[in-house]
This record gives sequence, C-alpha cells and structure tokens, in this order.
Amino acid sequence: MNSRRTDISVHPKGDPAKSTQGLINLEYALDRLNETLPEDRIMLTDGGCYITEVWCRVNVPDPNSFHMSDNFAAIGQGMQQAIGAAHGAPNRPVVLFMGEGGFMMGGTNEFNTAVRTNRDLIVIICNDSAYGAEHIQMLDRKMDPKLTEFDWPSFRDVANSLGGQGVEVTSPEDLEVAIEAINARTGPIIFKLKLDPNNVPRMRI
Repeated sequence: MNSRRTDISVHPKGDPAKSTQGLINLEYALDRLNETLPEDRIMLTDGGCYITEVWCRVNVPDPNSFHMSDNFAAIGQGMQQAIGAAHGAPNRPVVLFMGEGGFMMGGTNEFNTAVRTNRDLIVIICNDSAYGAEHIQMLDRKMDPKLTEFDWPSFRDVANSLGGQGVEVTSPEDLEVAIEAINARTGPIIFKLKLDPNNVPRMRI
C-alpha cells in the first residue's frame, strides 16, 4: 500500500455538510481520522463495502504497516488479527476498521481479549445498520433491502461493559469529541461511525 495520500483530484475531500441528522458522512470522517489518528499506526481493515474508501483516504507510515484481513472474502476476521498485530508490535497503536456485521461475527468477544491483555487498539466500526454489500445488491435489483438491515446493540455500551471504552459518532461535532477520546485513551477503544446504509460509497475496483 502506498503510504502517501491519493490524489485529491481523484478523491475530493469529504464535506461535513453532507452529514445528515443522526448520521456522519463517511468520506469526511475518514479524512478527519487520517489527520488525527496516531501517525505511527498499524492499520487493518476487515471486509465490507466501506473498505476501499478507507484505503483511499487513510494513510499508513509504510506498506508493512497495513494488513487486509479478508483475504478469503469473509468478514469477521479483523479483530483477531488486529490483536495479533498489537501483540507483535506492542509499542505501536493498532487501528482496525470494520463493519458492525463483522464485529458481531468475531469482534465482540475478542475485544475483551484486547482489554484483558491491555493492547493499544483503536476499533473504528463503520455502522450502516446493515450487511452493506448485500444491501447494495438488493437495491440494485429493485428488491426490498429490509432483510439486510439490523437493529444492532449499542457498541458504545458493549465496549464499556467489556472493560474498554466506547464512543459514538453521529455528527461532525461528535467526531471531534471522539477524536479527543482517542487521544486520551488508556486502553482499547471502540469508535462507532453511524452511517446511512443508502449513502455508503461503492467499492472502488
């Protein structure tokens, strides 16, 4: 992965004004996170329709600091591999981007492992309240996408109950508060971006 930012003419800077009531614009959130996450980060992405936007907007210091966990095209493997990276490089912060579907499949219980072993782990959940890839397919086929949509639990409360820290982002103002929480973290933290399932950028192929 190229550690330099993608040409801004190809990927225009995210606009906070595109956030709607109770939902954060993903492109804007990723641009702000790229500016404010620890510079010496190791970054991993789980599977999901959001991942190529992360790749286009969030830098890493060098190619070896990036890992894609969905080599088998399956979601839900990111948390385990992020914890492994955090043990392998204990002096560096590890940032994991994952969808809420992947988190529910393999992330919930393993987040407590990160808490118990005191890893420096920042988990950013791109929460569109759906299995996003399937949601897009249903819409493209003029089918009712309700089967792909879920009323997930509060990941902020889940993180807190498992001994970590949780923050929720539903607006640009929330995003700044959450960035402060990341900067002040003392252990594993879950950072939920509440997204519109009908307005998550399509995968760049």
